[in-house]
Amino acid sequence: MQNTDDIGKVLIRANDTGYWVRVGDVAKIKDSFAEETIINKTLGEKSITLTVVKKESADIIKTVDQVNGEIENFKKILPSNYTISEFNDLSYYVKRRLNVLINNGIVGFLLVCVTLFITLGWRIAIVTALGIPFAMFITFIWMGYVDLSINLMSMFGLILVLGMLVDDAIVVSENIYRHIEEGEKLKDAVLQGTMEVIAPVAGTVLTTIIAFAPLMFMKGIMGKFMWSLPAVVIVALTASWLECMFILPSHIYELEKLNKIHKDSSIDKESKIFRKINDRYRNMLSFVLSRKYIAIVIITVFFIGSLVFASKFMKLILFPQGGVEVLTIKAEAATGTTVQDMTKKLSLIEKVIMELPKGELDTFTTKAGIIQENPNDPYAKHGANYGIIMVYLTPFNQRERSANEILDTIREKSNIYVKEFKKVEFSMVKTGPPVGKAVNISIKGDDFAVLKELSEQFKKYLVTINGLKDIQDDYEEYKNELRIFVKEERAAQAGITVFDIATTIRSCFEGSVATKIKRTDEEIDIRVIFPEELRQNINSIKDVKIANRLGNLVPITEVVSFDENAKGISVIKRKNWRRVINVTAEIDENAKGVTSVSVNRLLKEKFAGIEDKYQGYTISYEGEFKDTSESMTSLLKSFVVAVLGIYIILVWIFRSLSHPFIIIGVIPLTLAGIVWIFFFHGMPLSFMALMGVVGLAGVVVNDSIVMIDFIRVKRLEGAAPLEATLSAAPTRLRPIFLTTITTFFGLIPTAYGIGGYDPFLIPMAISLSWGLFFGTLITLFATPILYVTFADLRFLIFKKNQDVEIPEKEPTVEEIEKEIETCVKSDILTEIKQNLYNEIKAIVQEELGKKKKSQK
Repeated sequence: MQNTDDIGKVLIRANDTGYWVRVGDVAKIKDSFAEETIINKTLGEKSITLTVVKKESADIIKTVDQVNGEIENFKKILPSNYTISEFNDLSYYVKRRLNVLINNGIVGFLLVCVTLFITLGWRIAIVTALGIPFAMFITFIWMGYVDLSINLMSMFGLILVLGMLVDDAIVVSENIYRHIEEGEKLKDAVLQGTMEVIAPVAGTVLTTIIAFAPLMFMKGIMGKFMWSLPAVVIVALTASWLECMFILPSHIYELEKLNKIHKDSSIDKESKIFRKINDRYRNMLSFVLSRKYIAIVIITVFFIGSLVFASKFMKLILFPQGGVEVLTIKAEAATGTTVQDMTKKLSLIEKVIMELPKGELDTFTTKAGIIQENPNDPYAKHGANYGIIMVYLTPFNQRERSANEILDTIREKSNIYVKEFKKVEFSMVKTGPPVGKAVNISIKGDDFAVLKELSEQFKKYLVTINGLKDIQDDYEEYKNELRIFVKEERAAQAGITVFDIATTIRSCFEGSVATKIKRTDEEIDIRVIFPEELRQNINSIKDVKIANRLGNLVPITEVVSFDENAKGISVIKRKNWRRVINVTAEIDENAKGVTSVSVNRLLKEKFAGIEDKYQGYTISYEGEFKDTSESMTSLLKSFVVAVLGIYIILVWIFRSLSHPFIIIGVIPLTLAGIVWIFFFHGMPLSFMALMGVVGLAGVVVNDSIVMIDFIRVKRLEGAAPLEATLSAAPTRLRPIFLTTITTFFGLIPTAYGIGGYDPFLIPMAISLSWGLFFGTLITLFATPILYVTFADLRFLIFKKNQDVEIPEKEPTVEEIEKEIETCVKSDILTEIKQNLYNEIKAIVQEELGKKKKSQK
């Protein structure tokens, strides 16, 4: 059989009288495509959509380039009235993000180098900046060894650590050159300058590593997503510390040996500038320390006030949705809607989308017969009455309106068409790690009627909360269905089985494949099915006859009965073996003070005793609220572990239990500053911002470590606490300023999108850059205040004015020689005296003996 005529000639039945029945006598034969179950459209035109899914291990950029190469080859043989267009190219986002990170990394590196050159002179800048490529090289080798790819998090880790890589080198080189400026011999200056800071520099690196290390072991959705960032930071910092301890001093020594004069004009000039700055800083510090208790009260009020302000006026959003470029409109029509009718209904919303300005709309695709965002969508729905429109916007930095504003416009203009559907949902495809809805109440139980009643209660309350939108549940209404009951006794008498009845009915409405024919390399099904007009009329089934085993035709009404008013459940959702209905809502970005956490807290208060009222039914608050709780709990644990680790390291460095508290005191004050930084930037606090705070805990204490270490040195020399602080703190101003400014400028390009804008990374970049800047100001004043205050408290409590053990002064070589000489002389005199005593004693005894003899 090659065509429809051949099929029509096939005999169905014949008898010995010469009569026969062919297929063409009783059936209409049509050669066509299979009936459409899904209709695809692109920009309103009918299309075929091919979705390419790569393997997990495949490189997305290379894969897409190869696919595009094949597309170009196919275009050459494509008829002119057909077009091929690509959309949802995920490699574009990967390339753009990598370009953003690379550009910001280059800009940050240049800013770091320029800052070093301006503040330290070209020679120090060169030897200090050499640590960056060395640390990067070691990090790339390690990444290759552990098979860690260059991705969003690893690249951002490299940018984040960029400014930190020179921090320890700045401290070491600055201290060496300080000794050179004081006129010491070159070799002595290099050795003494390095050894003076070896302990505090090691401490700064260890505290930073300990701050980032817990982030590698976070649980929840962020644990899998974020681990590569702290790993890259830790490896790079370790490599940088090795370079500044063992390679940097030799570089400085060799470089300075080439110069007969160890101090050039640039160093003299910079020294004069910093001397003036040091003098002003010393005067300001002296003024503050003379009023230290007033300053402590101000600091305490600032800290408490910041926390109160944050709790009342600052939003906490797990992942703020910036840079969204894909919108979705999911629709569901009444049961029985054909896929063609669904396409017509969706075209009404398509007209609204096509009215968007060209500067905002890139393309859009429509699917009728299915709701599926991507090939791996676990929540896909199949059915002729389902449909989805995916709207792809132009890049966010090329349009004036945000995705949320555009979606609101589409929603408003589509309101007149919503009546065509049973349910319509407008949403955005969120960026960053996948999280649930802002509000997601999961109601579990056994009876759908009770579940529906509970869901309605929640929805009614959610409507009363300002700032919520898209309030709905996922309960699928009962659909009309025709139920067919087999009269088993009558069917058995007629020689018909239940299977015969079921397959006959199925063949009528869905068709059955009678056979297959081959055409070239393709197999074609020959499907027997009711004509379209009969399938649209449910009563047509009552005219069907079923052949029994003897070949006799039995009317279906003889063996079955019909229930035409039956209601059936279309979808049954379960969670942990129990039926479930989810009530969801999204938060309007323009709503003030409304967050997932605040709304869920209101829900918990309102429905606190509902489980007691409805025994056997459980309520759980999931979605973004659950993700936020899990992530924040894990983040808090990481923060506590980081602070405890930092404290242990500081105890080991300073051999003191009190000094670490002075240094760690900078961390909460910096956290208070973060609140105001995000407030003035008009940004909510987010998970990425707080992750920056955890990492900042290890960075911000570094300056305090070096400062406290130098104050202790002055105390060991016998200076009083106030005198030691006023002497040591200004000497640390230059390295503190330089380490802060290099890290700050290394992160600023990413924070403000100078080399390219990435909304996902901005909160963490702002948190680290401005947090470090604010933390430095805290270090310069709060650390000395706390040190002197602790010394005063120690004196009041223990009546002891020393917080360090001052060792006895080491004797000089001359003093030792004099002592030896004195000891030697003393021994000789003692021996002479003893000899004289013995001789005199012997003489006296001899004379006494002679006198006794003469008397006798």
